[in-house]
Amino acid sequence: MQWAIYGAIAFSITYLTAYLLFLVLICSPTSATWLSLNITYTHPYKCGERKVADPLVGALSVFSDVYALVIPQIVVSSMKLPWRQKIALNAVFSTGLLYVIPCLCLVTLSNKS
Repeated sequence: MQWAIYGAIAFSITYLTAYLLFLVLICSPTSATWLSLNITYTHPYKCGERKVADPLVGALSVFSDVYALVIPQIVVSSMKLPWRQKIALNAVFSTGLLYVIPCLCLVTLSNKS
């Protein structure tokens, strides 16, 4: 189980670093990455294509959310606790589904359009 946790940490660091580099390098000037989202921004800028990157980032984010839910469930199931405590802990960790399920729907819908 420890390798899964270290793998999740490595994945998160790699994913975050790659996405930050993408955001910094996609537009020239760099500030246009976020300023161009404002409809009143009128300065000249040039940005690369994001049609592939944005859905990929969404999918990787959902993947990281899912493993953040699954790893605690596995850890709790292997603990020597009374079944009521296991159910309570699993319920607490499962509240993350309130976030993951809408994200899955959003990624699915954005890929269809």
